[in-house]
Amino acid sequence: MKFKGIMAFVIGLCLLASLIQYQPSSAESGAKLAFSSVSANYFAGGPNFGTKLTNAYDGDPATFANYAAHKVGDRYREGTYFLFDLGQVCDVSKITVIFANPVRTHNFELYTSVDGISYEKIFEFTDKEYGANGSEFNIVKNIQARYIKLMALGAYVNESRDLNENYHLAEVAAYGKVADVVTVNRIEVADVVAKNFASGPNFGQVLEHLTDGNPTTSANYAPHKGDGQYKNDPHFLIDLGDLYELEKVALITAHPSLGNKRILCFDIYISQDNESFEKVYSFFNKTSYGHDGYFNIPVEGVARYIKFSATAAFDNGTTLSDNYQVYEFAAYGTAYVEPTTEPTTAPTTEPTPEPTTEPATEPTSEPDDMITIVSGEMHGFSDNSPVEGTKIENAYDGNDATLVKVIGHVGGTGNHLGDNAYFTFDLGGLYELGDIRLNFGTTRAHFYKILVSMDGENYTEVKSHTSAYEKTGEYYIRNEELGGVKARFVRIVAYGTVASPGNQYYMLNEISVFGTEVDDENPQTSDAFLVIPIMVVLSLSISVFSRKRRVMV
Repeated sequence: MKFKGIMAFVIGLCLLASLIQYQPSSAESGAKLAFSSVSANYFAGGPNFGTKLTNAYDGDPATFANYAAHKVGDRYREGTYFLFDLGQVCDVSKITVIFANPVRTHNFELYTSVDGISYEKIFEFTDKEYGANGSEFNIVKNIQARYIKLMALGAYVNESRDLNENYHLAEVAAYGKVADVVTVNRIEVADVVAKNFASGPNFGQVLEHLTDGNPTTSANYAPHKGDGQYKNDPHFLIDLGDLYELEKVALITAHPSLGNKRILCFDIYISQDNESFEKVYSFFNKTSYGHDGYFNIPVEGVARYIKFSATAAFDNGTTLSDNYQVYEFAAYGTAYVEPTTEPTTAPTTEPTPEPTTEPATEPTSEPDDMITIVSGEMHGFSDNSPVEGTKIENAYDGNDATLVKVIGHVGGTGNHLGDNAYFTFDLGGLYELGDIRLNFGTTRAHFYKILVSMDGENYTEVKSHTSAYEKTGEYYIRNEELGGVKARFVRIVAYGTVASPGNQYYMLNEISVFGTEVDDENPQTSDAFLVIPIMVVLSLSISVFSRKRRVMV
């Protein structure tokens, strides 16, 4: 009886632990956050059929808000969205989106922003049939945000897959807590000037609106018109006041559906000294942005000056416009820290000793040779990789000035920078690896893992640097000791940079691997294992043949 009592007590404890473990808890995703305001933007009409916008965030998934959208081909017109404002920056851990009307599949993209200027896509659903979870989506993300933008892409009738103009949003909810510390990294602009325009600012607007942090104000200038584009290089020159490691720039234009449906074209350059400028982005399209006019552009580099060149603007997709109107331009990054170098001391001049005739001593061990990499390949990066004319071969051409530059997936379900995004290099044979040198060729710390394999299928992790390291000297050149591990394949996992996830660029200028070649230990290729079976077969054949001869005699 005593044993049964103990067993019952233990089983009870296990059941209690199980209930505690699987009981839904608000602590897992934080408390539900309240919205201070919600708006539906650039729909054709709504709310319709007696519904209300408040139904989309009243906590009741049985109610919904219905809005009709403009249809353009197989999608809604670009820039049709709901905007949810939390009123303050929060640490958001989960966002729930639920759609009504189960006979239609709703497509959407989800963006978040801290300041209402720079928006990051964190999720998208573009299938024309719901998955196992149906019309409810739980997006678990640990991010900071004040604004949540739900971009309505389309609603499709389940049987025919035809686009329907009615969009049924049942519920949007955010979970988390108010942020204790806000990390937006927006750079305070020291000065901005407009150069080479014909006139401006116009219509009572002022230049300061360009960088005032308010996306509802704008600056309007009239450029000189040329043949199909503006002439005399009209541009805005933004002075950040000091050098910064740039992560991105954000640009807000008028919504492409308004008025003359104006589309702005532009180039962006950066410079450290206001003399030598490097182009980092270009946009030219007469008819479409492909979004709502909010640009979020990754930029890699150190700069103090940003040149925003107005190349053209087109009204209704054809006419070169007289006006160039921008609502907001913002740069994001961190103050640049000059890499420290070790002080050099002048060598002291010692008296030259008399030459001795002692025998030279042989080195105790031979230095490792640099291994010639046979080939390299990439996995898990976006379809736009490699970018800007770079290629994987640049990473092992022996030239630190060339590089391979890739982009990780942003949002959706693709591979982000991390364990599923990597470079793999084939050494062409089996080596005992001594050292490896990685040159990331930038003043931004790159995170990585190093894995090795003998067969190209089974990999072992030998080094890992997935968090910040001290920025001293040439810290972007990493030297790792591998301790004689045997391998033919070396894999570098692209684990992001100090700017990720806001910046998904990853660069590798050069990989150098050092070691000594060893014999292949694969027994399948050993001569002994090829000769022995042949000898056994020959021996058996001779024995059988001898027996047959004796029988015949």
